[in-house]
Parts: sequence; structure tokens; C-alpha cells
Amino acid sequence: TPYIVGQATIPIADRIKQTELFALPHGNDDFTAYGLSAGFTIDWVDMVQLAFDFGMTRFDEECRNNIPVPTNPLQQGILPRTANAKIEPGTNWSFGAALFAYYMYDRLSFHIEYRLVSHTEDKITFTSVNTLSDAQVKQVEDAANQPGSNFKLVDKNNKEFNQTDNPLADQFTINDIQKDEVIERSKWESQFIHAALNYEISPNVSLGFLWQAPVTRRNAFKQTSLLWTMAVTF
Repeated sequence: TPYIVGQATIPIADRIKQTELFALPHGNDDFTAYGLSAGFTIDWVDMVQLAFDFGMTRFDEECRNNIPVPTNPLQQGILPRTANAKIEPGTNWSFGAALFAYYMYDRLSFHIEYRLVSHTEDKITFTSVNTLSDAQVKQVEDAANQPGSNFKLVDKNNKEFNQTDNPLADQFTINDIQKDEVIERSKWESQFIHAALNYEISPNVSLGFLWQAPVTRRNAFKQTSLLWTMAVTF
């Protein structure tokens, strides 16, 4: 049985909290999405079913503020500087293969699925940077000028900063952002396995169990999920 499905996602979840360290987005991170998926199923004697599907999802462009950005290739995780940008997320490509075994033993059904999701790199255009305020610059200057202070003020070339000839100011610009690094980190891929059991206690009550196990990933967090369900129908 072949099939094709079109879908659209309206953003209703909150945006990612940029100031929260290692924050994860909810849903599509407030991006509108639309896509297509197609596949087919093969059934045998109303008991065993094989299913395969392919899909793609696109996202609309959005403006985002206060995005943590690296200013040095060695920076990982903690990024003290932020910028504003226009972001068009890359395309999500997915593939799935599943086996369904209905009532393989009495009232017990089994389901196992392999799923691959790959996200291509985002298109990111930085529009402005968030520089330090005069008060923050003054804080740094006062700390460096404290008697016995170990702080040294240096410029972008790692040379000692001369406050006499050049007033202290924030030197952070768009050109300091490691743009290639930001775009490279936007690509990710995740492969995982779903395994599920469902047991019908009666025609109206069933118990379920699902295990989501990660296989491989790139630039994606490792997640193992367990889900128990009880369904009652009237």
C-alpha cells in the first residue's frame, strides 16, 4: 500500500532560551515548518507488516537575537559573546523502516523501527553584534588597574593594550565571529531504534511499552527514552 502525506507545523512552543547554558529547544524552536513524506507498507496475512518511508521538512526564515557565537576556534559550549542574525534552518531528511507483528503471541503485539534524521547546514546571516556597555567596559578597566591585579588588557593581536594612547572600548565586531564554525555546528544527524510491545488485557484495555535507543549521532544529544502507556477505550 503506497502513500504520500503533506504536513505543516505552526510554531506554538517557546523559543530556546539563549541565556540558558546548553538549552534545548521545544518543538521546532518557533520556526514554521512544512514538508512531505512518502512510503509504502507490505502486509502478510493480517499479522506481519513491513513499512518504509522517506520524508523532508523545510523551515521558514526567522530573525533571532542574542545568539551565543564563538570568537575563537577553541571555544566550545560556553560562548560569552552574542550577535543577532537571520536564520533559515537547513532541510530535515528522514528515512524509516519498521516491522509490525500483530498478535504474534496471543494478545501481544510487537513493533521495531529504525529511524534516521539528517539536518543540513543552516543559512545564517549575522546582522549585528551585541557589544559591551560603557559600564561593563569600565568594570574591566577598574579590575585591570587594581593594585596587584594579575589582569592584563590585550588587543585582538594579543598585544598589551595601551590605555594612554587608545581609550578602552569593546572591539568585538561581526568579522570576529567564527561564521564557518557556527554554520558547521548547525548540521546534525541522529539514528535511533524504536522497540515497542503492546498487550491487550481486554477489548477495551491495553498496556504498552516503548524504548527509544540511540544508535549513532553527530552534533546531536544522546537520548534514551522509556515510555509506558495504558489505554482504555469506551
